[in-house]
Amino acid sequence: MAIMPYMAKILQGARGFFLQLSIMAGACAALLAATACGSEGAPSSREGLPPAETLLARSAQAMAQVRSIRFSLTNENGETPLPDGLALRSAKGSLVHPDKMEAQFAARVAGFPVELKVISANDRTYVTNPLTGRWQTYDYALGLLAFLDAEKGLVQIMRSMSGPVVSAGPATDGAETYRVKGSIPATSVAFMTTGALEGARVDVDILIGARDSLMREAKLFGRISEGEPPGMSRVLELSSFNQTFAIAAPQ
Repeated sequence: MAIMPYMAKILQGARGFFLQLSIMAGACAALLAATACGSEGAPSSREGLPPAETLLARSAQAMAQVRSIRFSLTNENGETPLPDGLALRSAKGSLVHPDKMEAQFAARVAGFPVELKVISANDRTYVTNPLTGRWQTYDYALGLLAFLDAEKGLVQIMRSMSGPVVSAGPATDGAETYRVKGSIPATSVAFMTTGALEGARVDVDILIGARDSLMREAKLFGRISEGEPPGMSRVLELSSFNQTFAIAAPQ
């Protein structure tokens, strides 16, 4: 009979233990519910960031003041037709507004891959002959020279973008950036090709410096000109803003 009080104490302790568990479970459930409810009204990842329209306006203004850059342009899933039978795959070099450029082109001529050196200076453009390596004049205007044109150059990406959405971007060359996605008329970047498709639109994804508002990168998805395939895209990277580049006509 002495064992009964002992068992009663055990049962009483068990009831207390399970009561504590029940209280803890209820508290956890309430906490989870509060967290879930709070998430509905919590700031989204875009809150606290500048409005996209403000970023684009600042970037357009900043880019309109740039007078020199280094650039790297890579075409993906296609090539850009240029005058005189050239099909551009990639280009990288330096550019000084309004009419100086020194670059290396990876292109195709008559279907064959070639590497060309290109210099624009004193209102003339020179390219190396892919067979001899000698310089010769290129009697066509290169749209890349319009990159820094304050009216029809890269600033048009910012000025003509529709439906812009802003988010935090990655660090680029040590600079914090904002990412802005949207779409633009193909005519806004007609300078990249021999002409733009009327009525066509191009999706864009650009990185803008958080401190200086300069565009560090632009990805363009979709063909711009008639001679490009539908899945065409390109990546443009910019750096060395307003640096001094000595560019002169070849001797």
